[in-house]
Amino acid sequence: RLSMLLTASSVTVAAPQEIAANILNVYLYGKNNQTSHLFTKAASYFLDKKLAVSHTETTLREENLSARGTGLYLDTNIKRGIIPGPVQTTIRMAQRNK
Repeated sequence: RLSMLLTASSVTVAAPQEIAANILNVYLYGKNNQTSHLFTKAASYFLDKKLAVSHTETTLREENLSARGTGLYLDTNIKRGIIPGPVQTTIRMAQRNK
């Protein structure tokens, strides 16, 4: 089952273990058909470390949450990462009837 997909508008081999990507999109597929979408303008992917790194604005979008920060560190081996701050986060909540 597909758990992660990385796409880019263009890629360049920057070094033997480094791929430079323009407009990197990362799709993380979770349980119950939940999808998280990360995107950034430029990133490097380090083949030996299985690590995607960006020092440009990065956005995360999920069904009820979005966040925008100053970069990205994503370990594709364990499918976990961090968006460095400052981060602006929006959480959407369903309206409750009173």
